Amino acid sequence: MNSEDAFYGCSSLENVTLPTSAKVLDQGLFANCSSLLEVDIPKGVTTIGRETFRNCIRMFRAGLPESLTSIGEFAFANCESLNNLKLPENLTTIGFGDVVATAPLARIATIVLSIFSVFYLAVITG
Repeated sequence: MNSEDAFYGCSSLENVTLPTSAKVLDQGLFANCSSLLEVDIPKGVTTIGRETFRNCIRMFRAGLPESLTSIGEFAFANCESLNNLKLPENLTTIGFGDVVATAPLARIATIVLSIFSVFYLAVITG
């Protein structure tokens, strides 16, 4: 079953409980849900797709599980109320534009990506 854009633009959605069986949050699943306040992504989810939470302007918290390995492009773009996002240790892919117009997260992402770049450079150069 493809849930791409399933709740797209659902402006009355404030809270969501995701099933523990979820493994992937599809592209645009909650995009433009302007009243969504917070989400706890259950253990076992490995992928947040492209634009999954884009323009969720009131979302102030997103709990990410340690199982998460990939965040798609623009997944959290324009989530201007989101000011704290703890990235799990297993995360290997962060898509371009995930922190667009989200100043506090932009600073965090810059630091994290800088650390990854230095580590990657050290591995390449030995």
